Amino acid sequence: MGFVLSGCSLLSTKEIYQPSASETYKNDLRVSINGRIFVGVGVLPSEPSYTVEVFPEGRIDRITWRTCNREEVVDQDPKGFWDGIFGSKKDRYSFTLARTTGLEDVTACGLKITVLEEKKRRNGFAFFDFEDARPEITLPATLTCNGIKSQTSGVSLCQSAAGLYQQIEFPAEVIQKGSGPNCDVMKPLNGDLTKYRFVMPPGEDCVYYFVSNVKDENGKRLTHRLTLIGYTDVPPIKM
Repeated sequence: MGFVLSGCSLLSTKEIYQPSASETYKNDLRVSINGRIFVGVGVLPSEPSYTVEVFPEGRIDRITWRTCNREEVVDQDPKGFWDGIFGSKKDRYSFTLARTTGLEDVTACGLKITVLEEKKRRNGFAFFDFEDARPEITLPATLTCNGIKSQTSGVSLCQSAAGLYQQIEFPAEVIQKGSGPNCDVMKPLNGDLTKYRFVMPPGEDCVYYFVSNVKDENGKRLTHRLTLIGYTDVPPIKM
């Protein structure tokens, strides 16, 4: 049974355990999006809307999801509101997301999902990026991330422990634009502008645009967007 989340709030923020600002937890929450199962992270194809089902490990007290444009927060009703709907302690929670055209689909605007459980101080996280509606954000790449090599088209996402080496390669020479001082880790490998090896920075705020000399039909240069998530901790052991 699905449940469309709304912005109600029934518990004080102080009652829910929140990670500190210095922590970046690994995204490992199991989520189904339009019928496809992900564990923690993924890049989603462009679709008119997304049906998102979240599978927490236990009875949760708060679930939030946010993009660059919106945030929804739903808290557990102390009187057992969710029990009455779902009827068990391990349930799925679902919502529907339709991205705002011209805002959420033409920039780096990922979906962050967080579930929090007060009693066991247990958390779950997931992060998803989306294909970009701009036709020039289609430069393919080969990403080697956390031991897995994958072919990506225009948008990629890499999650690993902070401090580990990762790599991204392109079919043409590119220059990297857009990263701030805390994200300045992208260096051409031995001067080769088709291959960048980097040390994963901590945090979730590093987004890179790799721009080639090849142009799309609209006259803009083909570009690839890469988002990095460098986690510094993992959620508590599941009990």
